[in-house]
Amino acid sequence: MDVEEIVALSVKHNVSDLHLCSDSPPRWRRSGRLEPAPFPPPDVEALLKAWLNDEQQGACLVNTS
Repeated sequence: MDVEEIVALSVKHNVSDLHLCSDSPPRWRRSGRLEPAPFPPPDVEALLKAWLNDEQQGACLVNTS
């Protein structure tokens, strides 16, 4: 599943927040409740590369090491 598919699915289900972590299944907030998202865990690193520029990616690596 790529970024566009994840966002489209989130919009379709009226999701306000999407929680993606490398060490847990995806979750989203719908109607104020945090729920499991109905898709497999994405490759978080691939998503970060799609969403963030090089400087932002570097900051993530510094903050997680």
